Amino acid sequence: MSPYWRSRTERRAVVVVVVALLAVTGGIAAFAVPAVADEHYGPEATTYVDSCGILDDSGVYVLRQDVSAVEGDCFRVTADGVTLLGAGHSVTGGNTSGSAIVADGVSDLHIEGVAVSEFWNGITLSGVEDAAFAEVRVVNATGDGIRVADSTAVDVEDGTITGAGGHGVVVVGSEQVSVAETTLADNRGNGVTVRQSFATTVHDNRITGNGGMGVRVDDAPEASTRASADGPPSWLLPMLGDAGFAGLGDVFGSAAADTTPLTISDNRISNNRYEGVFVRGTNGSVVSGNTVTGATDGIHLINSSGVTVSNNVVSGSTDDGIALAGVHDSTVAGNVASENANDGVYLIGTNNELSGNTLSDNGDDGVDLDGGSANRFVSNRAFKNADDGLYLRESDGNVVSDNSLRDNADDGFDIRGSTGNAVYNNTVCGNDNRDLQVRTGVVGNDVHDNDC
Repeated sequence: MSPYWRSRTERRAVVVVVVALLAVTGGIAAFAVPAVADEHYGPEATTYVDSCGILDDSGVYVLRQDVSAVEGDCFRVTADGVTLLGAGHSVTGGNTSGSAIVADGVSDLHIEGVAVSEFWNGITLSGVEDAAFAEVRVVNATGDGIRVADSTAVDVEDGTITGAGGHGVVVVGSEQVSVAETTLADNRGNGVTVRQSFATTVHDNRITGNGGMGVRVDDAPEASTRASADGPPSWLLPMLGDAGFAGLGDVFGSAAADTTPLTISDNRISNNRYEGVFVRGTNGSVVSGNTVTGATDGIHLINSSGVTVSNNVVSGSTDDGIALAGVHDSTVAGNVASENANDGVYLIGTNNELSGNTLSDNGDDGVDLDGGSANRFVSNRAFKNADDGLYLRESDGNVVSDNSLRDNADDGFDIRGSTGNAVYNNTVCGNDNRDLQVRTGVVGNDVHDNDC
């Protein structure tokens, strides 16, 4: 089943429309559609619960009072179409062997207004499709606050996860998971951890005081690993005859084409022990509009390509503001990196563009390009940094143009061990040592029209 059809009702409607169109246009022979009983996917009843148990029928369940679990899991969801409403009540574990809510292999799950404390994991999902969490509070989980594995279309919104012994939210092997408008604070691990998951979105969260990283992402695939294998349902294929289903493949399986593998945007990330944002092995991701303070590296990307890092504000890092290692064919634009202990931007990579960034008051260089080639530095401002405005070392074939490199404590522009670079039309003046420092033995660079 394609993960991009968000409900069974939508899938049924699409199939009916497709079959009708094919019949009208002569694509298949006319046939009688067998009668199907009317299915009702909404809640059929409201059930008030006052103790832990198995939710094995579709419908709305409402907590009548605070609930405690002596051992193991409290609520286990085994039916599709379940809604669980906390109604201001809590689910308390007092044990480390289970989860407050567990769902495995179900769809259309909605959990709202539940306060969870003192379980191993607060909430655990596995193989779930179409799940939404709203205003869920998880406190003092021994393991992770919310754990999502092998699931599709899961939204975590407007919640609070604090004091977990592991990570706040963990997403593993899943697709289309969103973590939004949630506070993830004072967890021992990372605020959000994502592994081998596609189309993950982390946005508008407050992520602070965690003992690991603010957001960590590893090895996200570049495309859906499920949609291409699903396609049209097998029962439809005999109806299509010799015409095949090339056209229907676009209807059922192409929704992933315009989906970004990873988006981390508009978060407030502060005072986590390690990186604010860490992304490794994830191509085509977007890191945009975040405010990151008090990290080791504010934003750190490794072994990725086609990445966009834009409009972030990064300050107070104990190392670099933005660090890119093994990053290629990417854009770093419109960021402000200031008052970081090392460089504003540190880059090892090829064919990247840095444009419109403001890099000031950093403890080392505004930009440090270390061993990169075919990069473009255009229209950046680097000023009042403790070392150079822009430092190129062992880097060939780069373009540096239309930048403002002023009032830095060492050189405005420093190049060493590099050749084939074009450095022109930059505003370079007021630097304490030299405005342009071309080291002895450096040849083959085109340096002209750089002054105030």
